[in-house]
Amino acid sequence: MLFGSLWTAYCKVLIRVFRKDLISAMKIPDSQHVNPEEYYQFADTWKQEWEKGVQVPSNPENIPQPSLRVIAEKAKEVLFTRPRKYIHCSSQEPAEPGYINILELAESMCRYDLDDLDLYWLGECNLELADMGCAPVDESTMEKTLEVLERQCHENMNHAIETEEGLGIEYDEDVICDVCRSPDSEEGNDMVFCDRCNICVHQACYGILKVPEGSWLCRTCVLGLHPQCILCPKTGGAMKATRTGTKWAHVSCALWIPEVSIACPERMEPITKVSHIPPSRWALVCSLCKLKTGACIQNMSSIKIECVVSETYKIGESPVWEEKDGTLLFVDITGQKVCRWDPGTKKVQSVSLEAPVGSVVLRKSGGYVMAMGNTFSALNWQDQSVTTLTCVDEDKPNNRFNDGKVDPEGRFLAGTMSQEIRPAVVERNQGSLFTLYPDHSVVKHFDMVDISNGLDWSLDHKTLYYIDSLSFKVDALDYDMKTGKSSNRRTLYKLQQDEGIPDGMCIDAEGKLWVACYNGGRVIRIDPETGKQIQTVKLPVDKTTSCCFGGPDYSEMYVTSACEGMDEEWKKRQPQSGGIYKITGLGVKGIAPTAFAG
Repeated sequence: MLFGSLWTAYCKVLIRVFRKDLISAMKIPDSQHVNPEEYYQFADTWKQEWEKGVQVPSNPENIPQPSLRVIAEKAKEVLFTRPRKYIHCSSQEPAEPGYINILELAESMCRYDLDDLDLYWLGECNLELADMGCAPVDESTMEKTLEVLERQCHENMNHAIETEEGLGIEYDEDVICDVCRSPDSEEGNDMVFCDRCNICVHQACYGILKVPEGSWLCRTCVLGLHPQCILCPKTGGAMKATRTGTKWAHVSCALWIPEVSIACPERMEPITKVSHIPPSRWALVCSLCKLKTGACIQNMSSIKIECVVSETYKIGESPVWEEKDGTLLFVDITGQKVCRWDPGTKKVQSVSLEAPVGSVVLRKSGGYVMAMGNTFSALNWQDQSVTTLTCVDEDKPNNRFNDGKVDPEGRFLAGTMSQEIRPAVVERNQGSLFTLYPDHSVVKHFDMVDISNGLDWSLDHKTLYYIDSLSFKVDALDYDMKTGKSSNRRTLYKLQQDEGIPDGMCIDAEGKLWVACYNGGRVIRIDPETGKQIQTVKLPVDKTTSCCFGGPDYSEMYVTSACEGMDEEWKKRQPQSGGIYKITGLGVKGIAPTAFAG
């Protein structure tokens, strides 16, 4: 459609005058006289007569026609100013000389006009760009960009309508939750996107109690932070603060690392117990990114289990690493043997005894001390002679010693039990825990024990850890290292039914306990501070009995096992039951054993 500039200017003046006069006249009260010289007057005599109740004539020719009379004419010349934006008209008629073709002008100009919200958003973006040292974006560039996007969206929608393609609901398979890595969502657990960093999380995974209307920002974007995760080398992603609020970690990292906890699972914050991660894991180099940043978690594939002694012992027990010779000492309880394995020659030497031997320890003056039968006895390895030091439970002829260990001051602690009717089946409450002092005197700690088993001490030597197997518990007692007395017995950890029966035990250099589980086929790691299991290592045999650290740097774990009580079919499935196993790749070291001081 084409308009002459003069005609357009005249019409605009006429419309403005009419509108102005009409509005001003409406504001005048009915009682005030209106000067007809100053206003346009519309007269409709037929309507006026109708309103007065005049009968309408039936002949149309007699009906009065509306008339318009110009009372005053106002016109002035107005210069035509080109508007900032043009209306996009559809007419293709050529422009006459002296006229403006709005269609051609519109095609050459950007038609998107920024509103106040656009201008505010552009200002915020330019502030961020300035902080990043980048040049600002002007209004013209933003308008052109948005116009291109709108045109593309319009064309895509028209194409979809014409071809009926893509009108159904489609899901981007690449969109996954930054925490659980799942693309699925369900009612009440929607996917939520951060409007600034664009991370995607489930409500439950990030602790969003209610999805807000409008925009949503993740915790770091709300605070305007770009923190580094303390548990891994990556930045960005779904992160939450620690309890102090000064350090941050990915929610996924906190869920993967066993020692770390989240205080409020509903809100998924704050991240706690980062200090419980062992120092050894902070020192590891990640096998994927090759970086030594954050706290690594170990895959079972890094742990290797090898049967180093394939000879089947009835009840292998009490492994002790002898650093002087680089050999492993252990016993076969019902086989009545003390054995010594040399990793260099792969050979086992043994001394046969006349009674079941529950445990053996190193002796500072040379040789070994055994808890054998109901006696503490010394063993000379060279001539295989045995010397009785003292006896216990003489009023209980059916009792025998079981597991034992030397405390950091050189005292030998060992416990008793009744002879087994069959494996792990005994007369209850017959055992006691004893200490053999360097002067060969004996003190009883307590009685009413079923099967006295694993024991060890905390790194500060103030706590004694102890196992009575049929209680299915690991207990802790206050320990006076000066006197060797114990008190305040309490439960530290109770095993689940599928974990087996707690048997032998040792402690690592990080203060964590390792417990061999009889009939459980595993060794479990327990954190004494939290009372929780933090690691499980499964072995190819069910009857795991005890464990200790050894090797040149005490980074190897040795696990004894038993075959007594197994039928032929069971032995066929596990032919190496009763063997000695070496575990490497645990990422933690043990502590050298203490020799008996007497």
